[in-house]
Amino acid sequence: MSKLYAGKVADYQILKNEFTIGQDWFKDKEVRIDLGFEGLVNDYPCKKIRKPHKKKRVAKGQSNDVTSEQIEYNKEVSPSSPIKNWTQV
Repeated sequence: MSKLYAGKVADYQILKNEFTIGQDWFKDKEVRIDLGFEGLVNDYPCKKIRKPHKKKRVAKGQSNDVTSEQIEYNKEVSPSSPIKNWTQV
């Protein structure tokens, strides 16, 4: 558990403060993140990163819907899903 942070501090900034970038904190871990942690891919080596799909920005009149398969995957990797497999090697 991290120390308390006063005011408005982004979750990813707290992660970077608590876990030095470039070290192998998550090297052997499967990490589930939400869209606020996208920089994790570049800053921390991980065995596997799972993040939800989001709608793409597209030209007006084109579909940007997320497929039913992507919706099911998003439910699986959602932070509100059970944590049972979050740190499996």
